[in-house]
Amino acid sequence: MCAKGPGARQPFVQVSPVVQVEGATTDQWNELVNGHIVDRYGLTGKKLRSKWAVDLRVSFPVSKAALLTSEPIRGFATPEETVEFGAHLAQRAGRPALHDFFLDVVRADIDAAISASTKTGTGWWSKVEEVRLNIRGDELAPKSFGLVVVTSSVLLPEEHDRWIQLGSSFKKRAKGCGMNVATTVVLPIDEMSARVYRDTVELSVPKLRR
Repeated sequence: MCAKGPGARQPFVQVSPVVQVEGATTDQWNELVNGHIVDRYGLTGKKLRSKWAVDLRVSFPVSKAALLTSEPIRGFATPEETVEFGAHLAQRAGRPALHDFFLDVVRADIDAAISASTKTGTGWWSKVEEVRLNIRGDELAPKSFGLVVVTSSVLLPEEHDRWIQLGSSFKKRAKGCGMNVATTVVLPIDEMSARVYRDTVELSVPKLRR
């Protein structure tokens, strides 16, 4: 935070409260610090004597003048973790408005499938960088959609087939919402065109975050 240079044009900052989460289990705490929970985020600062998390469900403006003379307590143990938190905030603020089906069904099913696979030692999802949506029609009232799975490298046949099957599993439920489902497309990131990237929107899948 600064009051000079470009920062001088923005006299306020948004702040959120931090809350103790001492009762969080190891799995819950790992989800918090890895950004798997959209509206809360675990703090790792070395001077924090217990488990704390930022509650992003609450946010309000505060004048920089009230904070510039304060002695801050570092929320994160490393600069890299600070940058990751900033990316989490940007993604939360910039995520597109989507039909509930994409969040309540598609994202939930992908998350559940990844969670189940980690228990059996399979990694069909581990090379996936992003899951994007190729939506036809209004994003809040789509006529059809298809998954576009962006990978870091070429998937093995069984890994590729797993994503195709997962995409097909939405057809019946999507039809009940007035949507058709196109065949899932799996693309290594090096083969993805700018047009496809521009014409699709990212579906934030918490379990894909490393």
